[in-house]
Amino acid sequence: MSAASYAAFLAVSLLVICTPGQDTALTIRNTLLGGRRSGLATAAGVSSGQAIWTLATSAGLAVILVASGPLFLAVRLAGAGYLIYLGVRSLIKAVTRPAAYDAAAQARRHASRLEPPSGRACSATCPTPRWSPSSSACCRSSPGSTRAS
Repeated sequence: MSAASYAAFLAVSLLVICTPGQDTALTIRNTLLGGRRSGLATAAGVSSGQAIWTLATSAGLAVILVASGPLFLAVRLAGAGYLIYLGVRSLIKAVTRPAAYDAAAQARRHASRLEPPSGRACSATCPTPRWSPSSSACCRSSPGSTRAS
C-alpha cells in the first residue's frame, strides 16, 4: 500500500468515524426530551448493544449470518418486527395519554431550561451560593434574610 493510498484510507476512515449516526441522534433526542437520566440510559443501551455486536463479530457470528441466507433473513425479520412493535407501542402511548400529562411534561421541560444545572455558575457573583432545585434563582437567600432570591 502506497503512502497516498494509506492517507486516503485514513482520511475517509476519520470522516466516517467522526460523523454522528443514528445512535448519537437518539441519545441527544432522549436527553433533550427526558433529561440526563434518560440520556444516560440510552447511551448505556447503545454502548451495550455495540459491545454485544463486537463480541458476536469477534466470535464469528457475523460470518455465519452472512453465509447463511435463511438465518440472516430470520434475524432481519426479527429486528424489523421488534422495531414495528416499538413504533406501535409509541403511537398507542401518544394517543392514549391524557392532556394533563402533556401539559405537565411540557412545563417540566420548560422549567428545566430556566434552571441552571448547578450552582457553579453563581459562585463568582454570590459569596455563599445556595441552590434550590425548586427555584430558578441560584443565590437563594436564607429564611429571614433580606436578600432577594
